[in-house]
Amino acid sequence: MALLFTILLGLSAGVLGYFSYYFNHTHYIESAGSVLDTEIHYLKDNRADLPRELKGAERQHGRVYLLQDVYGRYIAGNLRSVPPQIKVMTEGTILFSDQGRDYAAKVHLFPGGDQLLAGMDITAAMKSYRLMQVLSLLSILFMAIVVMVSFVISTFVVSRTNRIAETARAIMETGDLSRRIVLDNRWDDLSNMASVLNNFLERIEQLMQGIRRVSDNIAHDLRTPLTRLLNQLEDLRDRADGMPGEDITVRSEAMIMETSRLLDTFNALLRITRIETGARRQDFESVDLRAIILDVIEFYEPLAEEKSISLSCEAVSIPLYGDRDLLFQAFANLLDNAIKFTPVNGVVAIKLCEVEGRPVFSIRDSGPGVSPKEREKVFDRFYRADSSRTTEGNGLGLSLVAAVVTLHGASIALKDASPGLIAEITFL
Repeated sequence: MALLFTILLGLSAGVLGYFSYYFNHTHYIESAGSVLDTEIHYLKDNRADLPRELKGAERQHGRVYLLQDVYGRYIAGNLRSVPPQIKVMTEGTILFSDQGRDYAAKVHLFPGGDQLLAGMDITAAMKSYRLMQVLSLLSILFMAIVVMVSFVISTFVVSRTNRIAETARAIMETGDLSRRIVLDNRWDDLSNMASVLNNFLERIEQLMQGIRRVSDNIAHDLRTPLTRLLNQLEDLRDRADGMPGEDITVRSEAMIMETSRLLDTFNALLRITRIETGARRQDFESVDLRAIILDVIEFYEPLAEEKSISLSCEAVSIPLYGDRDLLFQAFANLLDNAIKFTPVNGVVAIKLCEVEGRPVFSIRDSGPGVSPKEREKVFDRFYRADSSRTTEGNGLGLSLVAAVVTLHGASIALKDASPGLIAEITFL
């Protein structure tokens, strides 16, 4: 493509140059020659009266005349002699300057040796001619610059496109999603596209890693309850005939609870997946964050009273465009965790305010907290910190919170409260 455009622009420059030459030559030179031919034709037909006609001739209308004998001596005319510096414009036509003016002239030789020079003032035409030449040269120069710049841009575009293609091919061949497109600048559109593709690949890599982690965690976390369920079913089958009805009921209730926990786990996974894919955006509406938080506190107050935990709330009314049910679930999960890990007679403080025009929601507890190295991992599916392994749960509560936060374009961070933990959500 670069070569094709180079050829096309080169041909365009050649056509422009030829047109400029042909137009200037025809308009300025040949037209002047035609006028001079007519002038000489008229004058030579009056050869006998020519000295008398030219004797009183003045330089009117830009005309000059010079009649000389065979020896080059002046006979008549308003030009005393031929200027020493003469240029040939074209065959039969000369160009010279006199008194600061440019003249085109032709010479006619009479029988006997006398000669007549007839010329016309072409100063204005020569200025236009030179201007046209300069403009033509500039146009050709600019076209040459365009050709070179086009070639450079084409080479640049092709190299960037090939770089993207090579990275994509390498990923397909090796399956290595950690590969990225090399970026050496960010000012052009292709670099911007490459940056977006790198972010795209990073997101895909994270999702694939998440899938692998989820698969491993599912295999690890569901193996135990499924094994217990299988053992109880086998034991129930082997001992069903001689087992009392009350014992069967107890075992059935245990199996129902195990099955219920399994269903809750799978339902939580499905819900997180729907949230992460943006399937819940159609339920977005204008909501009041303070009203949602107060509803969550009202729902969990009895649980806090059972552990003699003091619940405090400091919240201002802040409107937000979002999904009320999902926000309720996210706030509820955070408050549930805070109450769960806060010891008896502890304190849980909830706060909603605006910081630099952005809504900020935080929950502070007085529990054991989370170590810094685990604060990023607690949002992974099925991950459970060391301090929470003895408590009930499936390790999906904070994963759902993270999915809801991401869906609403917000961010969540865990901070040390010394003692305790602060979970802070900042809405953008």
